[in-house]
Amino acid sequence: MLPPEMIDAQSRRVIVRRGANLNVITEGVIRVTSSDPAVLRVSQPYTDGSARFNAGGRAVASGEATLCVFGSDDQELYRVDVIVGDHRTGAD
Repeated sequence: MLPPEMIDAQSRRVIVRRGANLNVITEGVIRVTSSDPAVLRVSQPYTDGSARFNAGGRAVASGEATLCVFGSDDQELYRVDVIVGDHRTGAD
């Protein structure tokens, strides 16, 4: 299993294999969205009282999606183009 792809404000485009996880490490993120949940399924940041969990995503199918990251006042902080390739070869 590969470690998650770290996503921050410097990320503009990432290429990952199907099954890869994304970890949004930017402080102050309140939510994330995916332009295509069939390609990139997102998870929202949360706390369970004992730990804080970052927003993230999972590449679930080959294709392209845009990950949008939002901060306070629901302001868009940045976007990242996510390209998901085939599990075996890394390409479509």
